[in-house]
Amino acid sequence: MWLSELINYSSINFMVRYLYKMLTRIWYRHQKDLDECIIDLEIIINNQEHEMNELRSQLDKYQSVNESQRNANEHHRSGVPSPLSMLLCSLIIWEKVTS
Repeated sequence: MWLSELINYSSINFMVRYLYKMLTRIWYRHQKDLDECIIDLEIIINNQEHEMNELRSQLDKYQSVNESQRNANEHHRSGVPSPLSMLLCSLIIWEKVTS
């Protein structure tokens, strides 16, 4: 009876070690997949941040041109000629924005 118990214990021990190794391999494989997904998501987030910064920069340029044109229009409406330098600056900015 003692021998059969030893054999059962040995086979159970073997199965436990085998299952532990298998679970460990599965965990590492999934961890690797998760790490790759995290890296991909970080790349996507960085690209989105870069695009957002570009869009903010373009918006700032458009707002600057709009403000310059509004000032030029106000000067024109009031009968005061708009300064040539402001007109030139707004044209240069407009050209950079549209190109």
